[in-house]
Amino acid sequence: MDPIPVTIIAGSFACGKTTLCNQLLGTLGPAQRNVAVISHRFAEEYACQPVVLHESHCGLLEEVYDYGSGCLCCTPGGELNQRLNNMMMWGERYDHVLIRTGPAADPLLFADAVQRSSAYRISGLVTVVDSAMLCFSEQLVSGSSLEQLRAADVLLLRSSKVGEDVEAAREELQKLLRMQDIDAPVLLWNAPIDRSVAMSLLYCRPDGREYICKPSSLVPNLAGNLGTIHDTNFKAIQIVENGTADMQASLKWTASLLSQGFCVRMKALLPVQTENGLCTLLVNATRGHILEQTLVIEPPTQILMGDLKMLVGNIGQLDGVDPEKPLCRMFLLLGPPMAKGLGDLDELLKSMPSSVDLADSFLSVLTA
Repeated sequence: MDPIPVTIIAGSFACGKTTLCNQLLGTLGPAQRNVAVISHRFAEEYACQPVVLHESHCGLLEEVYDYGSGCLCCTPGGELNQRLNNMMMWGERYDHVLIRTGPAADPLLFADAVQRSSAYRISGLVTVVDSAMLCFSEQLVSGSSLEQLRAADVLLLRSSKVGEDVEAAREELQKLLRMQDIDAPVLLWNAPIDRSVAMSLLYCRPDGREYICKPSSLVPNLAGNLGTIHDTNFKAIQIVENGTADMQASLKWTASLLSQGFCVRMKALLPVQTENGLCTLLVNATRGHILEQTLVIEPPTQILMGDLKMLVGNIGQLDGVDPEKPLCRMFLLLGPPMAKGLGDLDELLKSMPSSVDLADSFLSVLTA
């Protein structure tokens, strides 16, 4: 049986990855192709603004979450890898798989995950660039954005301005690429994608292209035992509860968790009652840095993940949660303490708080 082709779609925040997925699905739909879509999102997007994909046009829509470390292993249980593996084990057969990466993700990590299974093959890696980003050239050719440009088989330049000189924008992008020794072709996207263009994007991998991925021993091997090389020292936890938080109790709870040394990263939005009415306490913590706490009157429409702005909306559908009531949201990444002399690693890991323990203890900060 031939391997299932996989197209990876990368790009920075709000560049048009979801729109591209929808246009590809809309083009493939009439041909009755059975397409699976896996959407990678950051934890801050959990219980937030949903990615609006046309589910009726695809055979499967799955979401996996990244909890801030930048590696696929820090999704709960290596979700992406487990999902691909389960598709093989359960006999789910798709004509094509689209993987939409998160805005700060390195697409080569995803390529590495796909290449670890003989049941899949990468048919192309497309990086979408919004022409508005050309005004911020330093950001475009640095950090994760530069990694996305370097990884691409094809760069899709999306025109977001009415009356824009798209050829001039392409020349400007190509100039930036030459300065970084990137020679991927640049295609223009200023109209709905037709079938011929869609197929060229889905199968844009050049002959002889090899995806040289960063070392990622944390990514499970899809063809073998999922537990043999997966690093379980890190644990991603999300807590979503209706109610308001007692400010002093929540600060004490947060300080206690951080003092244990297991918390690598924390992000929380906690509604609290104050003299001015209902406010929101924003908590941001990264191990080794000063805890950031801010009290705001209005819940933010956006929260930050590093330098990225993430939309915050309604919770949507989640068992036991009422989106119309005040909602506490907390995202945690736990790992072994980094300080030396604390004892044997295995013993330390045994004392790491479980998701059940944390969820139960977090209830103590909620007011009646």
